[in-house]
Amino acid sequence: LVPAKTAEGVVEVLLQHRADVNHMRGSTALIAAAMNDRPDMVRFLLRNGADMGIRDGMGFTALSRATSNKHVRCVEAIRQHLKELSARAMLDEGCIELMHSGQTAGQAGIKPYRVQILEIKPTQADRYRVIISDGRHYMQAMLSATLSPMLQGVGIRALSIVRIDNHVMNTVQNCKVILILQFALISNDQPQIGLPQQSFPAPPSDAEVRAVDVEAAVAPPAPSADTSELPTSPLPPVRPPSAALPSAPPPLPNCQRAPDEVVAAVRGGELAVLKAWLDGGGQATATFDNNGNEVTLLTCACSYAKTVGHEQLVELLIQRGAIRRHGAPSTLIQRSAALVAAVTM
Repeated sequence: LVPAKTAEGVVEVLLQHRADVNHMRGSTALIAAAMNDRPDMVRFLLRNGADMGIRDGMGFTALSRATSNKHVRCVEAIRQHLKELSARAMLDEGCIELMHSGQTAGQAGIKPYRVQILEIKPTQADRYRVIISDGRHYMQAMLSATLSPMLQGVGIRALSIVRIDNHVMNTVQNCKVILILQFALISNDQPQIGLPQQSFPAPPSDAEVRAVDVEAAVAPPAPSADTSELPTSPLPPVRPPSAALPSAPPPLPNCQRAPDEVVAAVRGGELAVLKAWLDGGGQATATFDNNGNEVTLLTCACSYAKTVGHEQLVELLIQRGAIRRHGAPSTLIQRSAALVAAVTM
């Protein structure tokens, strides 16, 4: 559920600082990633709101760029995302929060909840713990012992989409535990839908669950409610190319010159060297000359995000004031997304 701490990690930091994932400067980060054969980045951007319908200045979308450059992995990543958009309609987004608040499937007036199983883990004889997701949040739950045969007989497995027809909420060691009493398989062979976050306290350990009868005093399951035909999700519309592309931002005035050893440390992802220089009075807005162009340390860090740890350099520079103009995080996303080293080694 956590993106790889490389270029994706750098982009994640920029997004946390309000960067626009669809910022247009000749192209978007998604188009740049597709052009440069970065399938992992394509998947990460799409899951974080990148619009695959936007066209670049020449009228190409991310998919058409990947196709024309024969970047098969990027084409597959975009097609997989389209499949995920269709699968998302199978889930009841927000139902995890409802379940945790006590709204029980199977009660009068409450329809069954459709969720995706992210993980299945055996805990003891004939018992299983599962992680369920609604595409936005995920939480852990226990399966009733009577449901164990369904995992083999019906073929329910990780990434299956199921309908929870009845469940109860019990308290074990002062933690809420969802006990699923009735569920049914909707679909198998789906991609993981969304990037769900855990918004609730973790449940007790397996040992704690075994020490308490979580199925004690459970009412018999209510009859399953009828479900209508699952809706489908239409493909996103194609956006027209931007009429006017923004010009490059002007260089920052009165910036300190970064020493060569600090520039080399930023390129190499050496956090300790950069931190020591900043702690000694160095400015996060410092620049250096690159073939006649003034380049900031932040731009350099985003351009060399191939090495694990560069996201920590980007975060440190931003915390120390590297961003001095509106929109700077958005203009840097494309560098990390494409991994095009505008700054020469």
